[in-house]
Amino acid sequence: MKLEPLFEVKQNELFTVQGTKVELNLKAINDIKTEIPSDKNFIYNIVIERTAVETEPECYNEDYLASLRDFLKKLEEDGMFAILNIVPGNDKGGILIKENGADSEEAAAYIACINHTARRVKDCVSVAGIWIDSDFAAVDGADKVMLLEDELLKKHAQYVFFASDKIRGALSGLSDEYMQKIVFAE
Repeated sequence: MKLEPLFEVKQNELFTVQGTKVELNLKAINDIKTEIPSDKNFIYNIVIERTAVETEPECYNEDYLASLRDFLKKLEEDGMFAILNIVPGNDKGGILIKENGADSEEAAAYIACINHTARRVKDCVSVAGIWIDSDFAAVDGADKVMLLEDELLKKHAQYVFFASDKIRGALSGLSDEYMQKIVFAE
């Protein structure tokens, strides 16, 4: 099931596809079981530890992913939007993600984890896009982001990507084709 894009990026700022600029008011949600969003003025940055999704290499927690889907469907019903922010975590490659390049097994495994998560929530209109983790972009950031975008946009063309303004420099090698899908937040 392919969803139509609801957002687009112009000069690294977020707009609706109708052309209205979206103020990027982000609010973190660290626990989908206890934190209940209620304000439509925010885009909810759903912070997900990689270990919640991938308990062991290539072993995914489908119960957690089903809960995440239910949470995102509730946001959808209430007219709210979210960003999926999968944090590599030191015990599942965070340090390795930071130190290894785009061609590393760690980078490929992290991208596969994000892609698996996206597949499990593919019908959730509330998902505006994916947060690009700063540790992921620390080494070979431009190359890693190209791999991430290429993989996710194959089946999730509606997504835009979000990143901290602090990593803009690490992504300076990206072509316009890739940069035009990234919104930078402070």
